[in-house]
Amino acid sequence: MSIAIRAYHGADETALIDLWNRSMTHDPIDAAAFRTRVLLDANFRADGLIVAEEDGALMGFVLAIMRQVPLFLQGLEPERGWITAFGVHPDRRRQGIGQQLFAAALTRFAAARRQQVEIAPYTPNYFIPGVDMDNYAPAVAFLEKLGWQVASTPISMRAELTGNQMQPEVVELEASLVNNGIEIRPVAAADLPALLPFIAESFGWDWYRFAQE
Repeated sequence: MSIAIRAYHGADETALIDLWNRSMTHDPIDAAAFRTRVLLDANFRADGLIVAEEDGALMGFVLAIMRQVPLFLQGLEPERGWITAFGVHPDRRRQGIGQQLFAAALTRFAAARRQQVEIAPYTPNYFIPGVDMDNYAPAVAFLEKLGWQVASTPISMRAELTGNQMQPEVVELEASLVNNGIEIRPVAAADLPALLPFIAESFGWDWYRFAQE
């Protein structure tokens, strides 16, 4: 049967979420998160959520985002586009569906004259900071086959702090910094005039926005 590549419809929600969770197994989503982080994103457009349909069933998807609303001081970033999530049903991989979806997404970006397309690091509603090389090794191989290149290696900033204790090597490092005149302490109000410009310059405007909040 032939595959139809088309834009997302509202009636696709349940099937799309099921497909997402079957294909992005380490980053599942529920209806509430899908609506909040995808459908209600100010930059979401239905024709940017591209699906592959076969005989009434969804077999693949790709979420392609272009900024429609400026993000804080980053502006519209008119040269950039993002693919924040994609997947193909496990039973239909290696059959060209992913290539068709990516071709449709890149055609959309090209029509909007986007010069740079990145996988994952879209703010504010990214799902993963980058393609997980271990958990999504087949996706990495797929991207490499299509000619995508590694531009940077992100690090997830999420950590479980419940029951966390200061490790001895950290205590030793802090002591050595103190000996060199560097103090480790919580931020104070008096630090803000110097801290916020430092965050913007060193970490970017999204971190600056979080620091303000």
